[in-house]
Amino acid sequence: IATYPDCGSNLDGLLRAADIAMYEAKRAGRQQYRFYDQDMNGRARSRLMLENSVRTAIDGQDFSMVYQPQVSIADGRLRGFEALLRWQHPSAGDVPPGLFIPLLEETRLINKLGSWIFEQGAQQRSRWDEVFGAGLVLSVSVSSTQFSMPNLAAEIRRAMQRFNLKPGQLEVEITEASLVHNLVHSRNQIRHLHDIGVSVALDDFGVGECSLTHLRNLDIDTLKIDRHFIAGMLTSPRDTAVARSIIDLCRNLNVLVIAEGVETIEQYQW
Repeated sequence: IATYPDCGSNLDGLLRAADIAMYEAKRAGRQQYRFYDQDMNGRARSRLMLENSVRTAIDGQDFSMVYQPQVSIADGRLRGFEALLRWQHPSAGDVPPGLFIPLLEETRLINKLGSWIFEQGAQQRSRWDEVFGAGLVLSVSVSSTQFSMPNLAAEIRRAMQRFNLKPGQLEVEITEASLVHNLVHSRNQIRHLHDIGVSVALDDFGVGECSLTHLRNLDIDTLKIDRHFIAGMLTSPRDTAVARSIIDLCRNLNVLVIAEGVETIEQYQW
């Protein structure tokens, strides 16, 4: 919402102010409205600069991948790696993922970057064959917008075929936000991924729009307990109870459990 004459003295100025207010409302979530104020102008300018930087970074291939190990607690065996996207800005240095990944998703630039991510991950997994053997799993995160794409499985299959990956060597991680909009689509998308030999992990379980319906109705292979429960587990009886309940439930459903953010000996021993 923009009002005359406070937000603009002519039509162009009013429309520009209303447009900025609209983006603020969208950023706050759906079913919102915002009145334009001057502070929004600075935020909009910063966002535009960041968005332009992201576009330049994609074209200039300033993004890279790093890999975080997943270790089996039972025997210390390396189960696999989670691929994580990183951005090294030419002048600003390392840009936090919490800053650029939401922007990639909001602007749907993640779709433009998606093919490159799958190719990079598949190529790295192929290189590891000589070091770790055929059983190693590489997990790649997929955003809500990517998960809604009808050609997702086909795109991943192309990357797998190019680097001769075998079924079971690649895992796709999705969040619960990807599932809430259309359960039928989610079920079909997971089936398509299974058909090409890709397993599916549910990331950050326990935060956001958490529902046991997802575990009951969807063929999930792996569930990742959110790091906030792990961080508070040793001091909060509630966090401990939640973590234990999730582990017991997944055992009964034959779903693999990964605890995110195990950073101390005490957490590991628990």
